[in-house]
Amino acid sequence: MKLKLIAAAAALAASQAYAVAPGTPADIEFFISGASAQDNNIGNYIEENLCASDFDIFKDSAKVGGVWDGSAGKKYRAWSCVVDHTKVTNATAGDVLLVHKRSTGGSGYGVVPVAQQAAITRMDLDNANCEEVETDSWKCEQTTITDIPLVGVSDVEPKVFKGLNVVAEFGDVTSADLAALTVTAQSQLVFGIPVTTELRNVLQVAQGLTEGAEDEANMPTLSSNIIRSLFTGQVNSWYDVVDANGTDLMTLAGANAPAQDSVALCIRTSGSGTRAQFMINFLRTSCLDSSVSPYLVEGGEWPMLQANAGSGDMGDCVGDFGADGSLQWAIGYQSTEKNMDLADNYRFVKVDGAAPTLSNVANDKYTDWVEQSLQYNTAAYTAADAVTQEVIDLIATEAGKPSIVANLNTKYVHPWGQGGYMAKPTDRFGIQPPAFPFDASYPVNSTTRSPVGLGPDSCRPPVHINGAWPGAVGF
Repeated sequence: MKLKLIAAAAALAASQAYAVAPGTPADIEFFISGASAQDNNIGNYIEENLCASDFDIFKDSAKVGGVWDGSAGKKYRAWSCVVDHTKVTNATAGDVLLVHKRSTGGSGYGVVPVAQQAAITRMDLDNANCEEVETDSWKCEQTTITDIPLVGVSDVEPKVFKGLNVVAEFGDVTSADLAALTVTAQSQLVFGIPVTTELRNVLQVAQGLTEGAEDEANMPTLSSNIIRSLFTGQVNSWYDVVDANGTDLMTLAGANAPAQDSVALCIRTSGSGTRAQFMINFLRTSCLDSSVSPYLVEGGEWPMLQANAGSGDMGDCVGDFGADGSLQWAIGYQSTEKNMDLADNYRFVKVDGAAPTLSNVANDKYTDWVEQSLQYNTAAYTAADAVTQEVIDLIATEAGKPSIVANLNTKYVHPWGQGGYMAKPTDRFGIQPPAFPFDASYPVNSTTRSPVGLGPDSCRPPVHINGAWPGAVGF
């Protein structure tokens, strides 16, 4: 579809004036599937670095009684613009770019379907199903078609999507799948542990902090061991989690205690990169034969478990369990570019005494982060035209640059500090030195899991790169 406003005055006056001329092909068009955590990064890069004009974003939503609901872009989205032919050198003036994105199902859908060139659903923009709700921002009813993704993105590298991380629809990633892909390490994403707000408040009381405060100093902590114990079902009642004096959380909550004391676990569905990174970082799944098995029995009471298809669903799960303070307290895992405005009924907590801030990551105090991955089907990429190849190359190699990441991170400032993304201390050209001390305007991490010459590997311990620090290594 040609993503240009029809200049006729009558069309512009229509209540649903389309920024898209339905059915008209774009000059450059392809389909990305996989991790929702990369949606904003990719979209911002396209808008700010590939577009000359007419940028529009389309997000899936639903109408209830003729009114759009509050959801937008949890499952599908798309970006369009008139491309900047001075930056995309194989393009010509006036060329229109359209990039489709599927996020539902998570990272695994950015791996196996891309490798196998299997058709999966994406949002259909070829019908009058969209409405401009803000300037250049559209909501589209959840009408889908099937298409083959050329590019995939994942929170972790492709090889981990097997076993407990399998995409059920496609099965374990195989050696043939991996051989079909060209893989590039992307920026690093910081994850955290969200809990129901009422549980956060009780943890503050238990730890002598100011109840209800949102700053870093009053952010309560959970140990890695407690988190592991909860998510493996070894601890399944909040009566079993106690403060330094031996008083359990339910007793500390008093009249504010939930009706049920059983732990509610919010996890992501199999094939999610968010789930894969949690199991790697906390349970060593996919890394060690002696890894700890997570609790995966959905439903039940001891504990209660709910699996969620997307990051938006995860936030709803952790918040909704205790929405009125009388149901259950829940715990989950979530990337830190969420809930900055505290609109959802959950709060992040520290892990082992460290908040999930970029500064703590750079200074080796917080370790729950991953290096994201972008991959494309090598044969399909080779068969694509030169301008499509160029756009993919630019996204793969440029979207993780410090300047791009820093601009993106301005949206991810929490009351407790800066969340979001880090650039790697290495890029395709070699060393990319971080600032010392850490500077949020130049968010380059001091460590990496993919040193020069090595591909992304979430099981690889982070290492400092010789020459990446300007004369000093943090300790």
